[in-house]
Amino acid sequence: MYKLIFALLFLPLSSNVYGQNCASDPQESSYKNLVLQDISFGLDQKFRFLDSTILSLDFRTGILDKAITEAKDVSAEATRLRERLQYIEQKQSALEDAETAIYQANYQSAIINLVSMEREIKPLTLFQSTRDFGSALASAANSMEYPGYRQWYSKFYEYVEKQKAKEPILGVLSHMLTLTGDITKTFTFSGPVTEPLFSGINSFIQSMGGSKKELREESQKMFLITASLAQWNHEKELIEKEWLTITTELELLQKQYEQVLAANMNMIGLNQSAFNQKFCKENDAHKRFSYLSDLKETCADFVVSEKTKSPKQWKEKIYFQMMDIQTLKVRFGTITSQMRANIERYRTIIIRYKTDPYIGSRIATLEPKLREMTDTFDRTFEPADYLASAARMYRVQ
Repeated sequence: MYKLIFALLFLPLSSNVYGQNCASDPQESSYKNLVLQDISFGLDQKFRFLDSTILSLDFRTGILDKAITEAKDVSAEATRLRERLQYIEQKQSALEDAETAIYQANYQSAIINLVSMEREIKPLTLFQSTRDFGSALASAANSMEYPGYRQWYSKFYEYVEKQKAKEPILGVLSHMLTLTGDITKTFTFSGPVTEPLFSGINSFIQSMGGSKKELREESQKMFLITASLAQWNHEKELIEKEWLTITTELELLQKQYEQVLAANMNMIGLNQSAFNQKFCKENDAHKRFSYLSDLKETCADFVVSEKTKSPKQWKEKIYFQMMDIQTLKVRFGTITSQMRANIERYRTIIIRYKTDPYIGSRIATLEPKLREMTDTFDRTFEPADYLASAARMYRVQ
């Protein structure tokens, strides 16, 4: 199980939007958020200036309208009409500048978030606690680690081998136990072997006479341990199947991320090798911050360049890339929510089984490891906040 969780947590994907923090590396998140805040602050300043300009032009136009209405001199009226047309053109230019500014800011934010996905998850931090929990989980499910079980099992197995020719169900059990390999080291009860195993233990208990009272009582206890572990393993495997689904989703997300990153880097003319060297592999956080700051300006220049080259269609290409990036972030937030919910399912079954009189004490030892894994996850991911902020990642005019 812990190998599965390691695989899904190792995928280097995450993202932030305006103001969201990544606990895995506070400095990294702080620098990125500084760039995002600078983008937002710059947009606010532009909006304030343009709003002031538009209000001033509207006021002047209003005065001219009144003067034109009251004008009696044709020449003066013509002059005011020309002046009014200039104000209208200036206002239209200001509105277009506002539209350009918001596209610049939104595309800047999209790209800063996109490239930052490479470094925002610290998968080995997650894996270390997950590995500890996975090992403890496997140990709790292994019947051979329960007191007296290994010694009892050798007697039970000897009985099965002696009687397998006489009882068909014991023959089936012997065959299935042989297929599992050396089960004296580790044996978890689940799947098709469970039913013949139960029948075999029952047969073993029924075969004992009054002289074997101690062995009979021991066997009944081991039967109860076996039954409890079989049910525990069944419920645990349902959780682990969900990890397989999540792993597949993350692998698909990784491919989508690479495609979106490549498309945007190609669009704005960034070199992949230079990006890897100057940002992904760069250990100096200040240099990465400088790279993000330069990238912010590159994105702003690209928007202006596209508008100049294609005055009628410049927004379409940028808009679709912004939507792709937002979809990527929302999808990742959804998957992290699924991960958190699946971790919570472990807590549910641990609470239920830790009171079991036969396996409860071992199951209870899983709680600290699970708490460690949960705390590590919660410090690194905030699925609900992530989804909410991803939905609000773009400014509207």
